[in-house]
Amino acid sequence: MTPGKGFAGQGGGLATFTGTPNNSNVNYSLYYTAFDNTYTQTTPGTPFNLVGNPYPSAISAASFLSANTDIGGTIFFWNDNGSNNYSRTDYAYWNGTGALGTGGGPTPNGFIGTAQGFMVRALNGGAVANFTNAMRVAGNNTQFHKQSGDDHRMWFSVENADVYNEILIGLLSDATDGEDRLYDGVKIKGNPNVSLAAVDAGTEYAIMAFPPPLAEKSVPLRLEIAADDTYTFMANTMENFAGYAVYFEDVQNNTVVEVEEGQPINVNLLAGTYTNRFYLNFVPHSTTGINETESSEIRAYVVNGQITIINSGESAQASVEVLDMNGRLVLNTALRLETGSNSKSSVETLATGVYVLRVTTGREAFVHKFVKH
Repeated sequence: MTPGKGFAGQGGGLATFTGTPNNSNVNYSLYYTAFDNTYTQTTPGTPFNLVGNPYPSAISAASFLSANTDIGGTIFFWNDNGSNNYSRTDYAYWNGTGALGTGGGPTPNGFIGTAQGFMVRALNGGAVANFTNAMRVAGNNTQFHKQSGDDHRMWFSVENADVYNEILIGLLSDATDGEDRLYDGVKIKGNPNVSLAAVDAGTEYAIMAFPPPLAEKSVPLRLEIAADDTYTFMANTMENFAGYAVYFEDVQNNTVVEVEEGQPINVNLLAGTYTNRFYLNFVPHSTTGINETESSEIRAYVVNGQITIINSGESAQASVEVLDMNGRLVLNTALRLETGSNSKSSVETLATGVYVLRVTTGREAFVHKFVKH
């Protein structure tokens, strides 16, 4: 076997290896071609390479990625459910933001086991996978990567009885709004029956990280499904989101649902690809020091030039006001808020700046400060 090269096969079983274990540096050259983020490439070739841990011990994924800057900062593992039919499976992911499982096996823990094969993305024509003894670890392979208490992470999935796909969104202080090698992981579509991805600048990500927004942040979702069915969207885990509200928006059905950990959101869908229908909107609770009304019936936020008002109480007539920081009224609209629905109003004509949104009914008022970009 070529040290550093990865191998894959169908079906598990006992394998016997003979020879001298590797105990020195291993360098394995990688194949490179441009990454096609539209997944419509017709020319053969991919920058993704199957490599393998050449040592008789586990290695640290973080150490491997830190030492290999010509390789993308995400490691991809094939992870099936043991049935060999692959109907519910996909790749598992690990990078500096966190880990994604598949619903069919364990979630990567930051270690690459003995003889474990995994996929990496070459970033240029000179890329080499370098393995060194310094990456090797002993013991029980306890969790290596520990998140800062200031980081926010959300694992968000879609599933039905036959398929499962998950993404990870991280609000990390070390991340940027662009693609970060160690924090953003592009999507590999391992399951032809389902694919869920977060989209930024035309690229699909399984793991996306950005700095905590001072104002609202909207993340478009891309969904591909092969069968008509009712699909369940859900935040499986939300870490350290006390300062944010997250809203799942379905543009086609004109629905907005506040995302809560473990609470399912069911949507009837036809087979196909959905690119401009679903969004995750991240809204800071108090962005500039004004205390928002703790209303159990009305919520509102502003993203992409649109005010979205969610009414979970009785139908009511509402006054929607926007004031600038000098207290001047710059927008005043009357809206009918129907029970269990959301209403929208545009602020596209406003100049860039900080504003206060006030939604008032006969029963209560909701106040929120926002930034118009």
